Amino acid sequence: MSDNVLVLGGHGLLGKHLALLAPTWRFAGREINPLVESTWNQIIAGDTVVDLVPPALPREELGQAQSHYVSHKLRFMDWCSSRGVKRYVFLSSGGSIYGTLESRTPFVETAPLHPISQYGAIKKLEEEKLLSLPGMSSISLRAGNVYPRLQCRDGRGGFIVAAVRALTQNRPLTLFGDLSTTKHFISADDVARAIVLSVKSELTGAVNIAGSSAHTLGEVAHLVESQFNKTLVFEHKPSLPNDVLWFVLNTDRARSELGFEPQIDLTSGIKALIKEWKLA
Repeated sequence: MSDNVLVLGGHGLLGKHLALLAPTWRFAGREINPLVESTWNQIIAGDTVVDLVPPALPREELGQAQSHYVSHKLRFMDWCSSRGVKRYVFLSSGGSIYGTLESRTPFVETAPLHPISQYGAIKKLEEEKLLSLPGMSSISLRAGNVYPRLQCRDGRGGFIVAAVRALTQNRPLTLFGDLSTTKHFISADDVARAIVLSVKSELTGAVNIAGSSAHTLGEVAHLVESQFNKTLVFEHKPSLPNDVLWFVLNTDRARSELGFEPQIDLTSGIKALIKEWKLA
């Protein structure tokens, strides 16, 4: 495996999982920032770039922040292509980029993209730009809902982490919508494995990655409860306007062309999280 791999957003939660598999890669934080052009010259021809930078936008300035982020990020991708970057591995979002379907059929990579959230819309713009650039081998990993094993800050980690914290702190869990909401989860460790495979592979285009099966939030809640022998108490609220209430990813391409098979089922992933955090 080439050591000329630069991970952008590499000091975040997913970067920490990835560093365990690829310790010789360069993991950059703010010192190499796609939004700050003066930092770009640290990227050299022949590098492979792994892009984990999230479009984290302040809600109160969403429109302005979106415009700033998108314009800089798309110029950065252009710059990488002209600079001679060898390969670009982009972490997209299978949970937000597709939007919703009338028929509940697992999303394939060729499905139309109709994101209903700002996050998904930005991921779509980034992905379309990246995959249109000539001369640079690029792959976009459309990941399911990622949950961590390593410790994360409050407010990070999605429904699974929120459920674990609610039980360990003996407080209600805020639930938007109902427990029938269905998501296709994937562990951060499995995402890291998919990234390593993508760096080594010559496969291009969009690729869905997710766990072995999707789950309702009710099923997830039951799995978490079973680890503590306690019952979650929910504070019910209406679904948010940009919530995707059902998404399941078809991962045939990841399996057949990238050679990716998830190794961590949801039960094992929840157990590993609890053990790592020393909660039980």
